[in-house]
Amino acid sequence: MALPSASLEKSSSPTYASLFPENLAHTTSSGALDSNDGPLAYLIHLYQRAIKLEIMADSKAIKLGVRRPALGDLLLDEDSTCQTVSALKLVIEILAHPAKILAGSTPLPEAIAASGSHVTLPFHLAFQQVRAVLEQKNTTLFDVHKLASYDYPNFCYQNFRQKDLRAAMLSGSGLDPALHTLLLDNETAAKTDFFKTAYGVAGSATEALVAISDVALFRHQTGLSEQDLYDLLALKSTDDGRQTGFSTTVKRSQHLPAASQTEVAASQVYGASFINNASSPAITITVP
Repeated sequence: MALPSASLEKSSSPTYASLFPENLAHTTSSGALDSNDGPLAYLIHLYQRAIKLEIMADSKAIKLGVRRPALGDLLLDEDSTCQTVSALKLVIEILAHPAKILAGSTPLPEAIAASGSHVTLPFHLAFQQVRAVLEQKNTTLFDVHKLASYDYPNFCYQNFRQKDLRAAMLSGSGLDPALHTLLLDNETAAKTDFFKTAYGVAGSATEALVAISDVALFRHQTGLSEQDLYDLLALKSTDDGRQTGFSTTVKRSQHLPAASQTEVAASQVYGASFINNASSPAITITVP
């Protein structure tokens, strides 16, 4: 009588894979973008951790939504993960985000080109790009206008009063169109909203003038540094204990004939004549 075989077929042997079948669609390689130990998992965990910490912070904390407003909307994929972004681009995007909110439906380049109240504004992006390219070519917009004119050379007798020549000289001055409008507007200071538009200070003309007479407020609204303000008024910053910065930076030329030296060297005569309306006394700075 034959004994029953105790051997089993290998195919019928129970294994971990047969007992616990795995869905390969739910697996990923170690270190992949969608893995639990990949770079995206770390970034997401770090972002969520920062949000939780912000809940426990006080009201003085500058939250992540203010410092990096677009961080929560970033698309994380293979391209963005491997892409290198310069710090300058990030800074521009961060600064542009609140500016776009203030601009509303107006495109940001147009809003900046027409805005004021700051020493760096208005800023005409297209005009500055043209200037930057011409500087690399070691030329100026004024020279380009001369070469492009059909009447070249137009800077000669009987051509000085032409309308086209005046337009070319204005365009070649290095000032963008918004600055042309601002400088050539004779009624700007007489407008009721002049101080609001120019310096961002509300109120009547008298109240606004008193407000911007404060050095700290004027510097804040215009973006001028302390030294920039002294340079603007053609004054020396005094550090000898005096209460008023009145020493002018204007110097008389040694080659000026003595007979023509009828006026003293002062800021309202030269250096800051326009700001002082060419009249005495010159604007000074009171040191608190």
